[in-house]
Amino acid sequence: MLIVHYENLKHFDKGFKKDDHRKQADTLGWLMMSVGVYEINEKTVEEILFRTKFLDFCWGGRSYFVGDPSISDLRQLLKNHIGLKIEITNRNMRNIGTRHKFMVNQLQTLEENVLKEINK
Repeated sequence: MLIVHYENLKHFDKGFKKDDHRKQADTLGWLMMSVGVYEINEKTVEEILFRTKFLDFCWGGRSYFVGDPSISDLRQLLKNHIGLKIEITNRNMRNIGTRHKFMVNQLQTLEENVLKEINK
């Protein structure tokens, strides 16, 4: 289960109750879960960008975002959500904390898919 913690967002108290802000934060929470980064801060913005683009590369360029926004637009979106944190309660998920572990995890999945295709 994914739990999104909004409290540390700088715009949390300024009209955050609006559905569009909350939906955007929730969507970023799902992205964060898929790339294995649990907080958006100054240090993780570039890592989230890298992992998002790596997923696009591995899975045929299907962008996670509608309209395939530019890197600068994505960077700004992430910076606007500095302070967003997530918690994942499913303990069976693999720990993909480092970039290397994240990349290996994606390549193992690709390998499994190729083997399934070969062994049909």
